[in-house]
Amino acid sequence: MSVEIWVYRLYDVAQEIDLDAIEARLRGERTASRLTLRLGHPKGLEIKNPPLSFVLDPEARIALAGEETPAEVSARFYDFGVLSLVIRLRLSTPLDWGRLMRYAEALQAEETPELDRRFEAYRDDVLRRFGTYFYGGGYADYVEDFVLFAVRAWPDDEEWSPLPILLGEKGPLSEALVEDALRYRFSYDEDDVIIAWDSAWVEDADGPGAVADLLEFAKAQLLELRYYDDLLERELAALYDMLAAAHGHRGRFRFGRLRESRKLMRKIMELILEITEFTGRIENALKVTHDFYYARIYTAAVERFRMREWSESIREKMSVLERHYQLLADESLSTRFIWIDSLILLLILIEILLGLLRLTG
Repeated sequence: MSVEIWVYRLYDVAQEIDLDAIEARLRGERTASRLTLRLGHPKGLEIKNPPLSFVLDPEARIALAGEETPAEVSARFYDFGVLSLVIRLRLSTPLDWGRLMRYAEALQAEETPELDRRFEAYRDDVLRRFGTYFYGGGYADYVEDFVLFAVRAWPDDEEWSPLPILLGEKGPLSEALVEDALRYRFSYDEDDVIIAWDSAWVEDADGPGAVADLLEFAKAQLLELRYYDDLLERELAALYDMLAAAHGHRGRFRFGRLRESRKLMRKIMELILEITEFTGRIENALKVTHDFYYARIYTAAVERFRMREWSESIREKMSVLERHYQLLADESLSTRFIWIDSLILLLILIEILLGLLRLTG
């Protein structure tokens, strides 16, 4: 049995990261590199701006399940504002199913304070060293975690099922749970991939390679979709408050209300343009085209992580914003017509009064 455990934390640290500047800063470091996925087809993948990674700590020691485990810690920057940290745990041999199960339970427990502290320390170190290349604020509350079991050799025995380890569930698994897990199982020659919500099993004699990179990329996209969905939720709540305040003063002079409507319209349009630009960059950052096997894996990850639901939620909120913009535009146009009609009536009245004055003069 030969297994490594890769533990991920992905953080929203900025709206945009200057990868070229960081790459120039890291020039000379042998561990720094852009992401290049080796797929079966030379044109199987399109990455708009390949993420940049480097080794943070090649000789780390991580406390896990009562043991000190050697590990390598790496960082990867995504241009759309995500920092991904991965701790690759090098498990010592001999390794049996029970010991691996203890690791899985420890990693997938509800609380992992020691591991969280280590990740936060590495994150803070990266922010301190490279924060000048991050543009726009990051939000510490947006974090994605993921555990990948990188298996190079596994016993060919039905009793050694990977599912309890993958799911962190030692007891008997229900049929529904097993069926759900196996919906996202893919095999190619001797390779075997199972994708769960917050973990994956990748059995490959050459290592997890492109599969691990695709799953990490999908998690990075998910993190940013979550952020922009929540941003829209907050902005809509603020917009409703502003609309209520604007329409709560019915007796206000119409010109003042027109000015407020224009301010709201400008704010809505700026938000629509910003969200459209950034979500477009996120969703189009990676495309797997000509390689059927990896396309299936990436598509399955998108489905498993429910990324389409987040994208749809964003589109629905954008549609609400657009409807409010149109309502404000219609109201603004109506107000302008009222002003024009009022001015015309005023001019007619003045003309009548002047005519009467001339007659009486």
